[in-house]
Amino acid sequence: MAREIKTFFDKMSKDRDQKIERNPVVDYEQKLRSNRVLSMLSPQKDDTILDVGCANARDLIILAKKGCKCFGVDISPKMLNEARKSLSKNKIRGVKLKVGDATKLK
Repeated sequence: MAREIKTFFDKMSKDRDQKIERNPVVDYEQKLRSNRVLSMLSPQKDDTILDVGCANARDLIILAKKGCKCFGVDISPKMLNEARKSLSKNKIRGVKLKVGDATKLK
């Protein structure tokens, strides 16, 4: 099953931000989800955050801009490549990204 999930998200990774932004319903849902999750988390400067299933780092960018120390894990190497591009585009440094399966974290 993990292999199928990885394959699915590898395929979904290319131009993910642009795909989301082109679809107003998906864009709205993603922003709403992100805002809700981050408001429940209530991140503060210097907090350490692990985002499991970080995808292309949309939430990590927001957290890093707030001064959090961020780590991201995703099963899809191609999604993490997109995350690196997004972090670079937003001039975010220091976010650590690693390929990993959420069901096998140690």
